[in-house]
Amino acid sequence: MSSLADLAKAVGARLARVLKGGVERPSGVAGSMSETVGKDVVRSAVEQDANAAAGLHLPDDPAPAPAPVHVAPAPVHAATADPPVAVDLGKPDVARAADATTAELPPIPHAATGASESAAPVRLDLQDPRYTALLGDGDVYRKKGSTVVRARQAQGGERVRTVLADGHVEVGKPVVARPGQMILTGAKGEQWVFNASRPVEEGLAAFAAEYEPTGTPGAYRSTGEAKVRAIRNPTGGDIVIAPPWDPNGEQFGKADCWIVAKLVRGQMGPDRYIVGSEEFGTYEPDIDEPAAGAGPPVDLP
Repeated sequence: MSSLADLAKAVGARLARVLKGGVERPSGVAGSMSETVGKDVVRSAVEQDANAAAGLHLPDDPAPAPAPVHVAPAPVHAATADPPVAVDLGKPDVARAADATTAELPPIPHAATGASESAAPVRLDLQDPRYTALLGDGDVYRKKGSTVVRARQAQGGERVRTVLADGHVEVGKPVVARPGQMILTGAKGEQWVFNASRPVEEGLAAFAAEYEPTGTPGAYRSTGEAKVRAIRNPTGGDIVIAPPWDPNGEQFGKADCWIVAKLVRGQMGPDRYIVGSEEFGTYEPDIDEPAAGAGPPVDLP
């Protein structure tokens, strides 16, 4: 209903219908009761019409059920796991380039400065073109002529574990000497199999060129012919390599160790290994060799 006049007409029409329907007074009931019933009916009719005009719905005139609301579910995307990240410990998964100056390689791993003894060593591949470049740029050193070692020929089967003067165990497992190979003992008591990766005859020839008898049985002095190119450990922490005498073995170096490549007729050979800091004191710069040049650029941390 949009106006009071319309509301009044509706109320009047409803009252007329109620009265016409015969709200009869029951027998023996006073007229006041009939009037009360009539008033209640009229009041109810008025309230319903007023509510209808206001747009309200009473329980006896139930409102139509609201239309169902459909909410489209948000699309569900299957979780996609990130691809596994390869962990790189110094052996980049790249093809080795013949020319280290053009090889695009990751940086050489760099351990935290002052790494503790419990820190895991960084594994290096000394055949990596980056290390070939670094060693090629290193200075040439020769064994000092004052270096004296004890030497004996192996019977075969001797197990030699290199322990350095400071107690550092340099190799993960003992080297098993072959018959005829030379077993050397340094001034600090460290032992190693000379040229362990070379054939026995080649090793004996190299020993004869690099050492000479002193006149004391079993004692030999360096001739100065043993030469290496050497660099300091560039990682700043402990390292581990696969030594040339045992590709499946391990040689460990401390943060202050040296990395060397043995020279064969003046050229770097395939033998590349670690020399402890104190043990490297038996080497001296080779004054007959020119100082190392700038060399090719190498990506260092």
